[in-house]
Amino acid sequence: MHSREYRRPEDHVGKKIVVVGAGNSGADIVRHLSSLNLGHYTYQGQKTDDQADRPYTTVYQSVTGASRAGYNLGTEPWTPYIRTVPTIHHIEGPSDCTPAGVIHLQDDSKLEDIDLIIFATGYNNSLPFAKAADEPWASANVLDEVITQDERVGGDEWEIGGVKGLHMVGLDELLLFLRDDRSIAFPGLRRFAQAQKMS
Repeated sequence: MHSREYRRPEDHVGKKIVVVGAGNSGADIVRHLSSLNLGHYTYQGQKTDDQADRPYTTVYQSVTGASRAGYNLGTEPWTPYIRTVPTIHHIEGPSDCTPAGVIHLQDDSKLEDIDLIIFATGYNNSLPFAKAADEPWASANVLDEVITQDERVGGDEWEIGGVKGLHMVGLDELLLFLRDDRSIAFPGLRRFAQAQKMS
C-alpha cells in the first residue's frame, strides 16, 4: 500500500505492519498505528487493560536515519511502540514454509509474518494559493519549487506561481499548523483561493 491510500489506523488493528519512510507521511502513520496500543498494552505487547477489545498492533519503521518530521523523537508516549529497523534489502515471496513471505533487511536480519507494508515514499506537495513571489512564502522557503505555466491549462492557470515540492518545511513557524503537531492540512483553502480570485 502507498501512504496515499492510508486512511485510518483502526483499519489495521492487530496487524504486523512495516512502514517504509521517515518523512512526514511515514512519521504520521507510525504515530497513528502505534498509538492504537496506548492504554491497552505495554510496548512489549503485554496487556494492561483487561477490558481491551483490540489485539496488539506491531509497528516497524524501516528507515535510513531519524524521523525528519519533527516528532517520534523518543519522548512521546507512542514512540516506544515503534520498532525501528534498517531499510529493506529484498522481499522473498510466499512459500509453503513462509506463506506471508520474508522481508530481508540491509543488516541481514529479516521480518516474517508481516501483514502489510506501507510505502511512505512522499507526496508531491502543491500549494497553488501560496504564491512564491508573495510573503510569507517568498522568504519562508516552505517548498523549493514553483508551479510553471506549462503545468496548468484549462482553467487552472491561477495556480501558476504557487509553491510545490517533495519536502515541506517550516509551516509550523508560520503558525499554519497546531503547535508541535504537523499533521493538519489545508481544509477548504483551495475553494477560498478560487473565490478570492473571482472577486
